[in-house]
Amino acid sequence: MDYLLSGENGPLLRAQDVTRGVEAGGEEFDYDLKVLSPCDPLYTSRMLLGEPRPFLGMYLGRDGPPGSDYYTVPRLLPLGNTLKFSYLHDGDREDIAAVREAVDERAGTMDADRLMEHGGRRFLEDWEALGDRE
Repeated sequence: MDYLLSGENGPLLRAQDVTRGVEAGGEEFDYDLKVLSPCDPLYTSRMLLGEPRPFLGMYLGRDGPPGSDYYTVPRLLPLGNTLKFSYLHDGDREDIAAVREAVDERAGTMDADRLMEHGGRRFLEDWEALGDRE
């Protein structure tokens, strides 16, 4: 999270995602959108979807995500919690400091409640500022 906000302290194995539009050499392709049943494995699967991922002759997981119903850890599943937890802005010093204080990479822990409190407060401040402009 620190790296995503600050561009600093990146993971050892990192890369840049590159997406090219048609004007930059990318290719356009046709696709069809389909409405899936809420019982479809895409939503309900607890396993990783997608093709098996080989590594040194073994299969280590799959390339796809888990089902859409399992998009985050249970503590953050209520969408209000997800909003507060993720209400962070690129390059914002206060947000970067909050992440650095809440995440202990050595211990592999994160104080999600602290980030939800921080993000919730910032969201409310921004929401109230929008009301002042009307």
